[in-house]
Amino acid sequence: MKATCLLRTALFGAAVCWCAKSAEAISWTPTPGAAIKDGHLLVNADVFGATTNEFVGATARVPMRGLRDFYVAVPFSRKSAEGGGELRLDAAVKEVSGGFHVHRGRRKQSGTATVSDTLVTRVWCLTLGPLEDEMTVEVGIANPAGCFDFDLSSFRIVDFRNLQPPDDDREVSYPASVRGMPPLRGVMLPPEPLSEDGWRTLSDWGATLVRFQMVRNWGKPFDNRDTAEFARWLDGKLDTLVRAVLPAARQHGMKVCVDLHVLPGGGTRYGETNMFFDQKYADAFVESWRKIAARLRGSGDVVYGYDLCNEPNQIRPSAQSYWALQRRAAAAIREIDPDTTVIVESNQWAAPDAYAYMAALPLDNVIYQVHMYEPLLYTHQGIKENARGLVYPDAAKGVDKEWLRRTLRPVRDFQMRHGARIYVGEFSAVAWAPGAAEYIRDCISIFEEYGWDWTYHAFREWPGWSVEHEGDDIGHMVPSADNPRKRALLDGFKAPKELETAAIQSRIDDAWRSGGGTVEVEAGVHRIGVIRLRSNVTLLLRPGAVLQASRNLADYDGWANDALEPVARPRSGDPNDYMRNWYRALIRLHCATNAAIVGEPGSVIDGCNTFDPEGEEGYRGAHGITAMYATNCVFRGYTMRRTGNWSHHFRMGRNLRFEDLAIDAGHDGIHLRQCDSVEISKCRFRTGDDAVAGFGNSNVHVHDCDISSACSAFRFGGRHVLVENCVVHGPCDFPFRGSLSDAAKTEGGEGELGEGRRNMLSLFTYFSMSGYGLKENAGDIVLRNIRVSGADRFLQYNYSGNEVWSTGVPMDGITFENVTATGLKFPLCAYGDAAVPLALSLKNCRLSFANEQSELVRGANLSIDLSNVEIEGVDGGVLRNYGPKVDIKATDVKGVKPSDCKADEQFSVEAI
Repeated sequence: MKATCLLRTALFGAAVCWCAKSAEAISWTPTPGAAIKDGHLLVNADVFGATTNEFVGATARVPMRGLRDFYVAVPFSRKSAEGGGELRLDAAVKEVSGGFHVHRGRRKQSGTATVSDTLVTRVWCLTLGPLEDEMTVEVGIANPAGCFDFDLSSFRIVDFRNLQPPDDDREVSYPASVRGMPPLRGVMLPPEPLSEDGWRTLSDWGATLVRFQMVRNWGKPFDNRDTAEFARWLDGKLDTLVRAVLPAARQHGMKVCVDLHVLPGGGTRYGETNMFFDQKYADAFVESWRKIAARLRGSGDVVYGYDLCNEPNQIRPSAQSYWALQRRAAAAIREIDPDTTVIVESNQWAAPDAYAYMAALPLDNVIYQVHMYEPLLYTHQGIKENARGLVYPDAAKGVDKEWLRRTLRPVRDFQMRHGARIYVGEFSAVAWAPGAAEYIRDCISIFEEYGWDWTYHAFREWPGWSVEHEGDDIGHMVPSADNPRKRALLDGFKAPKELETAAIQSRIDDAWRSGGGTVEVEAGVHRIGVIRLRSNVTLLLRPGAVLQASRNLADYDGWANDALEPVARPRSGDPNDYMRNWYRALIRLHCATNAAIVGEPGSVIDGCNTFDPEGEEGYRGAHGITAMYATNCVFRGYTMRRTGNWSHHFRMGRNLRFEDLAIDAGHDGIHLRQCDSVEISKCRFRTGDDAVAGFGNSNVHVHDCDISSACSAFRFGGRHVLVENCVVHGPCDFPFRGSLSDAAKTEGGEGELGEGRRNMLSLFTYFSMSGYGLKENAGDIVLRNIRVSGADRFLQYNYSGNEVWSTGVPMDGITFENVTATGLKFPLCAYGDAAVPLALSLKNCRLSFANEQSELVRGANLSIDLSNVEIEGVDGGVLRNYGPKVDIKATDVKGVKPSDCKADEQFSVEAI
């Protein structure tokens, strides 16, 4: 008869880190058949029939105080001589999304064994969402036989974060060979060497990485106890690696991850890694890596990295944790082989959840590995005692691609926090799992999106994982030349063109070292991640040259580790913190002087609509060009298209010139913040967001431009701004990307025919944000000699407090001169500041509305000066006054009566 010990938890709500004390104050409620005495829960299973499935034990509500990552410990023992079976601890953690994440701990015993000692069993739960202040706990026996004693007085919850030092947010640095390496894709190899046919097959598939598992006694956790025997076995495996695996991989252009797949000492009775608790095995582990490093030193052309510890598992505090022992081994390796990359895995069998408390080692050139088998009951169904019948995707349980993304979120957060390279060492779903092909495809899609390396588990190892087999169970697997799972994997191997980032950056660096010069990019498509343009260097795009952006976000982070001109991180809270992910860009300029990007006819910078699910508005990716503190820089002659965020993004720059540019789609065309002395001339804008935008600028001259925008032609603020000799028209050829479907945003398309909003919101919208230390009011803004058609509004200035983008300094004056606008849909909006009234001037202007308006202007706190102005489509006066009295001066005005001012005490300030 089987007995199952249950500890079930249900959690809901929100959390920080807290370590629960022993639960003396917890109030436990026993079920029938159980009793609580002197802090012990006593379960007498004899009161139930032999086939019952009822639960016997106790329940409690445990205060969590915001705890997020923890394990639970409950000591118990069996008091009767018989009635064993399977003792089990289960925990179910409810996600915010409504799905469930399940972890288990098991202990099997024979039916007649006597438990003479106290068996301490632990179950751990890592939440994927915030928790409430309480957790519901059930402790006891299901399907019981015999008598059990649970020591409730020793019940405790232990914070996982106590297993290692706190995370210091350090950034991981990589050598150029690793930093510039494109994402690698491949498979996990079987323990024995592949035949030549196997290597050719992987080469034909497009694999660039293999994980070679050095394994023995797999599935026997109490083996590998003899350290001398383990060392002899390792010698033999290294012979195989050096003589057979590395040469074949080198011949076929693949990298090899060297994986110590079993460890000295094996596992403990709780499924933990034994060497974390036994110094003898910890020492043997470090010595094993000394041996491997000495044998493989100098093989960096083919060795991807040293994978220190396959699937470490630690669920109790120990003197040498999973983190500390890997650090010790890494340090030992570096003494022998300082160049080869080290690979570190997370706790709990390399689980994604464990990255919620994972800290980066205080070492550089470290790749961090995760294994992805979640949800485990789905991917491993039909293996051992796991039930079958789970499907993917499962709408009822909320398990789909977004569920996978949330599961991997701790890894993604770790990657972004540390600038770390991530490697998915194993992922798969068993062949008979319904929807396995879609599961594999969705996993790969996320890995590719994040720029992670990956190896599928596994190639020609076990038929249940093989994409070259099909079958309903392991007893009926047959070879298969083509099936959905294989197609999903092979599609993942179809890598885009290799990045040329390192090659172009190297040429820029060489020119900079020699004092400056021109770096030419010849005709053709050149796919790149972020490159940094330096002082006195001109990047010349020859006719037909295309710089094409990678859509992997990780390809945009390398500039932060620039060794030639190191970049210091700004102080915390600085709104100009250029190290934030939001500042990603295809081309970076930082403190550059006399730099230039010049394009000859037909040259293009293509942002490929990079997608970032964690970016602004949940989709915006990398900018085209971002510059901080750039001086005396020129940008001329190229086409910029499809940028994931703004096309040109400049802050704190001076003496900047933008000339003869074509900007298509994407977001803002040229966005300036706190820049001085800027000229924008002869540019053509077809932007999905504002054409010219920014605030806090001075001495800006925009002239002779052709502008069409799906937002505002100018969303701008600053002092001494002149816009002249421009043509402005809507609707735009390209939609505002925020109005597109999620699929279009994710895939980088421009939407279906007719999809998305394309109307131009305004000729001029005032822009000024608080928090940037702006002191001088905006003003002396002049727009003259401009033709406008198809804009919804002529002017949008709202300093009433209702416009989120106008909370910085107010504007004191704006003039429109020789402006003709047709097809307007709304009155001018001009709400000035009570302390700084707006001086609005229209001179020699012709404004025509597409439908009848009751007034020309709606506003307050302003003076209006109209001179030689013709208005069509207004049947009332100049102003609808929503505030203090406004001064109106009018000379030669047609179409409205200057004296016909309307007052309305019941008003609602409008904003767009």
